[in-house]
Amino acid sequence: MAGLSDLVLATLAPVVLFLASLLISFCFAGSANAAPYPREGLSTQWVQPDGTVLSLRVFGDEFYARTTTADGYTVLFNEADKTYYFAEAGTQAGALVSSGVKAHKPPPAGLVKHLQEADSIVAVIRAARIDKFAPDRAARWERRRML
Repeated sequence: MAGLSDLVLATLAPVVLFLASLLISFCFAGSANAAPYPREGLSTQWVQPDGTVLSLRVFGDEFYARTTTADGYTVLFNEADKTYYFAEAGTQAGALVSSGVKAHKPPPAGLVKHLQEADSIVAVIRAARIDKFAPDRAARWERRRML
């Protein structure tokens, strides 16, 4: 009888191991991409200074986010006048700049939807914000890792 249980165990062990590793990888894959905003973006509204309401979608996390209009045009916020403007490609490769056209007006002719900054620019922005808002983040992760 022991021979039969050994055979069953030998047959099922690789299957159980595979299923367990699959489950673990799904758990960690979800947390690796975790962000406060869902993959399809967080829908929100913004009132421009003139009273116009914009429907926006925010993509990203607490250290870097990209905002688009409901129809997909990337917008940038101007802190000075508290206004969103359509974004366009800047002179620096991969950078976005304000087009100067307020986001509640018609977009500039030929403006491309879903513009994104280059990964290298995003990395610099994220690193600066992590240093500013969570300077002890690396140390906290290291302490957790040591537990």
